[in-house]
Amino acid sequence: MIDKIGEHYTQSMTNFNKAKDHSFAHALCNKYQLSHKSLCVIVDDVKASKTLFNELSLYLNPNEVYIFPESEVLPYDHFSTPQNIIKERFTILNRMKEKSIVITTTKNLYEKLPPISHFKSLSTFSENDQININDFLKILDSNNFKRKDKVEFTNEYAHRGGIVDVYTPIYKSPIRIEFFDTTIESIRFFDEKTQSSLSSIKTFNLSNGSLIPRNTPSIELFKSKWRKYFDKKDERDCTIFNKVSNGKETEGLEIYLPFFFETTQAFKDIFSEYEFLKTELTSSSHFEYINQRFNDEDIDISRPLINPKDLFFNDSEVNNFIENLPVFKIDNNYSDYSFDLKNLNTNLSKSLTNFNKVILLSNIASSINKLQEDSNIPLKELDGQLNDLNDGVYFAKHPRIRPLAFRNEILVVHIEPNIEKEIVNDAQETSETDIIDLNPFNKNDLVVHEKYGLGVYEGLEVVETNNVTNEYVKIRYIENENLYVPLRNINLLSKYHKSRLLTDIQLDSISSNKWTKKKEKALKQAHDHAAEILDIESRRARSSSPSLKVSDDDFNKFQVGIVSAGNEVTPCNVTGPELSLKAKIGVNGPDSAGLIFSTIAVSDGISMGHEGMRASLVSREVITDSVELVMHAERFDGMVTIAGCDKSLPGMLMAAARINRPAIFLYGGSSLPGSYKGKDISIVDVFEGIGAMEKGLISEDELYEIECAACPGQGSCAGMFTANTMASVGEAIGMSLPGTASLPAEDSRLRIEAEKTGKQLNYLLKNDIKPRDIMTIEAFKNAVTTVLALGGSTNAVLHLMAIAHEAKVDLTLDTFDQLGKSVPHIADMKPFGKYHMVDLDNIGGVPVVSKILLENNLIDGNCLTVTGKTVGENLENVEIPTNQDVVSFPNNPISEEGGIAILNGSLSPNGSVVKVAGIEIDTFKGPANVFESEQEALEALFNNQIKKGDVVVIRNEGPKGGPGMREMLQITAAIKGAGLGKDVLLITDGRFSGGTTGLCIGHVAPESVEEGPIALCQNGDQIELNLSKRELNLNVNEEEKVSRAKNYKLPEPRYTSGVLHKYSKLVKGADEGAVTG
Repeated sequence: MIDKIGEHYTQSMTNFNKAKDHSFAHALCNKYQLSHKSLCVIVDDVKASKTLFNELSLYLNPNEVYIFPESEVLPYDHFSTPQNIIKERFTILNRMKEKSIVITTTKNLYEKLPPISHFKSLSTFSENDQININDFLKILDSNNFKRKDKVEFTNEYAHRGGIVDVYTPIYKSPIRIEFFDTTIESIRFFDEKTQSSLSSIKTFNLSNGSLIPRNTPSIELFKSKWRKYFDKKDERDCTIFNKVSNGKETEGLEIYLPFFFETTQAFKDIFSEYEFLKTELTSSSHFEYINQRFNDEDIDISRPLINPKDLFFNDSEVNNFIENLPVFKIDNNYSDYSFDLKNLNTNLSKSLTNFNKVILLSNIASSINKLQEDSNIPLKELDGQLNDLNDGVYFAKHPRIRPLAFRNEILVVHIEPNIEKEIVNDAQETSETDIIDLNPFNKNDLVVHEKYGLGVYEGLEVVETNNVTNEYVKIRYIENENLYVPLRNINLLSKYHKSRLLTDIQLDSISSNKWTKKKEKALKQAHDHAAEILDIESRRARSSSPSLKVSDDDFNKFQVGIVSAGNEVTPCNVTGPELSLKAKIGVNGPDSAGLIFSTIAVSDGISMGHEGMRASLVSREVITDSVELVMHAERFDGMVTIAGCDKSLPGMLMAAARINRPAIFLYGGSSLPGSYKGKDISIVDVFEGIGAMEKGLISEDELYEIECAACPGQGSCAGMFTANTMASVGEAIGMSLPGTASLPAEDSRLRIEAEKTGKQLNYLLKNDIKPRDIMTIEAFKNAVTTVLALGGSTNAVLHLMAIAHEAKVDLTLDTFDQLGKSVPHIADMKPFGKYHMVDLDNIGGVPVVSKILLENNLIDGNCLTVTGKTVGENLENVEIPTNQDVVSFPNNPISEEGGIAILNGSLSPNGSVVKVAGIEIDTFKGPANVFESEQEALEALFNNQIKKGDVVVIRNEGPKGGPGMREMLQITAAIKGAGLGKDVLLITDGRFSGGTTGLCIGHVAPESVEEGPIALCQNGDQIELNLSKRELNLNVNEEEKVSRAKNYKLPEPRYTSGVLHKYSKLVKGADEGAVTG
């Protein structure tokens, strides 16, 4: 029967792209099915890989043949490998244990890839596994997954309550894991677009989330290798270096891939267990192109490049590997058989006499339907493996492939018209000088070069320089000057669109600067024209509309002021303007019309440690006064207040209490923590780093890295410092919507809550619920209790007393002390603990803390809140998660007493404040080391004049004496950084940052300029602290004190004019909240 078929031919190494049939693919499948090993086939290009894949797919199952995709980015590109490519590579490399055929191109052989261990599945999780959800999230973070509000792409995860969504690259769809307590309750795939479930699974594997690892060890390795490789470069000039060091996302990291791994691997080594085969390959010179790209791109000092030899394998290495591969020989069992589609039934009958099985293929459904209608012979649908079929004629929908005639067994024909002709055309040889013209220009078109101006397009030419052949666009200029533009730079050219009114076109000259002058003149004209248009539009707008977008109907509604401290001065308040707009959307409606205004804010972080800090506490009063003035002048009926930094939060609440018109408060959100050497860090770590560097414990470079990493984005300081403490106060006292205090500044939920906050003000207006209806003595006690339970900032004492003063509520230091003895400290929060505000948010935020306190009868559930409901009603449906250690329970607290204590005694008869959260001692006694300012103390520390056992006394820093009662974060952090945090007691009439930890007592009253006992301290005096007794004593006899008092002279005031002078004349003591009214 074979004789009837026609002439046979033998194919040992036929040029794959030019072959007339798919005998190579068929023979390869036969070899694969007889072998126990996986195969890896190398082809010339992407087109060949897709052709071979389609042909192999006719014989193999989908999980038996893969294309290892090219990266789809140019060498030294500014873009990263697309996510779908990374996903395909991860999938293939995680299925290497399964027998398969992998198709790759020669270009992939040039890449230096991450080690195979990076791609492989790292861990397996199953239903009913026992794991804490927070531990699972840490695993995701360490494996380079990015947290998002909603999962849309690989390398992302999202967390909501007991649900974690994760999109790992080794699966086609993302996975949703539901936790019940510490148990994985269910696992299922879901659709990332609709968020609907697809199918349940029992087990899933977790791999690295990205091609480039972004965990702390990898970042540290990157920095180390970068510095060693580019030892002559200044890393501060390198944008990518700084972004990576700060944990920020950036494109194009692949150009530094070897820096993220101890070693890289070649493609051939990763697939070393595979048997390599090759089609007929052209000798590759891709490395020349890589070098060319390197020379083109190595021009930016902010982006130094790794030499090609260190990032890629060269032509010799790749070609030598390919040349040594065995030749895959194909026997002579294939023939050239003609099948005439015009006479379908005749040819089918004839083919069935020559072949046992005839397979007709089409990738068009209608063609298959017509085939079935026209055939006189019964056709069966191809279902399953082709080699397993019985004799007969089969049809299938399949991508276009070349035909096949194998012995007398199989005939495969694709029925698309002219397919054989197209394949022959594809196979025709082209000369080395043939050029595929894909550019948008036609010969003699007028074109404009960005640099040289107007010329005539002459076509494409092949030019050989330095033994390298490249394609160029030829442009003719005046006097037959020619410019050759590399085809890769065709983006520098654009078509010249001539006006019909122009009859004479003047070409430009390469050697003249006339084009530059014309371009500059045109640019100026364009600017002038744009200015005219803007002016016309501005005058048109002014003439046709009111100055504000307020309708006549709006004047019959409640008028609402929406105020924020939004500005670019502090990252804490960056969200203010955006949240104001969202709140305005919520306010505006049938009942109310909102107008936005703003107030000032001072950055404590920027003003810390110098004279600027004296303005910080003063700004609280200015914020309050400025909001009052606008509300008073504009006669607004109510207000939405939005604030982010330490003083703007209490300032807004003070204004609301003073004005006493319906009001609601929204926090601008906290920042996320930074990351340094695997540890979450924040601004406090920077100040501690300064002390550590001065003591030689870390280098200046390490301090710089800490500085760059500490504050990764917008929002207030990440720990339970002053801003987050006061945000918690706003919620606990009833002035904020539940759950808003812990939202990160970058979280989309905050924008939603801003709109809800605006809407809720309408309820308060209609029901005439005012701040003083909410901020009662019981509400203040709830707020104090919350601060104590959280281990919050000592500044809360000062601010709560100031807010109470405006609300006409009698809140004293005694209230703090009484509650402090009965309220346990239960939150393990920074600065002394492990967690940041985002971690509290992950378990449910402040409502979880409030629910714990309510269930233990530590707060009053009957207090009214801005929701119109009581605290208890707000908390009815709040669930307390047990599979977490952010917040403990009163029966097993961090400390039996709250995080803040009030001291009296001979050194602070009117009271002083100490943060006992994290303090392990009960008593301390030592000699006084007295300083007149924070700067003096810092200099002494850096000069080793502060010793273990000292009691450092810093005075003249109180509300009046400062003036402004500066925060002492710089000195306290420096003491801790120097390793003296547990061995030195610091006492001041100033105050401390919410980030302060250690043995620090502030708010000493009376202050020094009020001739309080602190003014009488001298070096060497014995000072004694007893926390149990709540005493701070100066062990100097009364006779000596009287003598010192007679000789005491008030220091000269630091300011004799301006706002600080005014403040010093008006402000009251710290024991009264340092208020000015």
